Amino acid sequence: MTGRITLAILAERFCAREDITIRELRGRSKRFNLANLRRRFIVEARETTGRSTTQIGIFLDNRDHSTISHAIKYERMRSAALIYQGAS
Repeated sequence: MTGRITLAILAERFCAREDITIRELRGRSKRFNLANLRRRFIVEARETTGRSTTQIGIFLDNRDHSTISHAIKYERMRSAALIYQGAS
C-alpha cells in the first residue's frame, strides 16, 4: 500500500465521527441531515483522496459524476456564504 487513504477507510472514519452508518452514507435517503453529511463527505473525499467525481459516485451507490460535482459546488457556495455572513 502506498499510504494513500481509500474511500472505504475515509468513509469508516467519517461515519464513526458523525455517528452514522456506511449504509446511511451510501444510501438514497434525502433526509436533510443525511444529505448534508453526504455532501460534506463528498468534499472531504475529493480533497483527501484526490479521487475523481466518477470514482466517488461509484463508491456512493453508483451516483452520477454530475451529482458529485453539484454537491461539491453546493458546499463551496454554502461555505463562502457563511464566511461572507461572518464578515458583515
